[in-house]
Amino acid sequence: MALGSVVTITLTDPTVDQDYHLHIYDVGAQAKKGEPGQISLVLDQAGQFDVESHTTGETLLVLVVG
Repeated sequence: MALGSVVTITLTDPTVDQDYHLHIYDVGAQAKKGEPGQISLVLDQAGQFDVESHTTGETLLVLVVG
């Protein structure tokens, strides 16, 4: 993604309630089981940033900004 872009990340887990978090940017979203959680932000930092489930501890995706 390009630096300065506006992005919305939508994540849905059909099995459990979730607490999603985008590291470094320190933004997140909570979502009930089967419902979407959305993280919206302006990409003002370059690098690679993990989107993680604080419920399971798993890295769900890596956002690359440059």
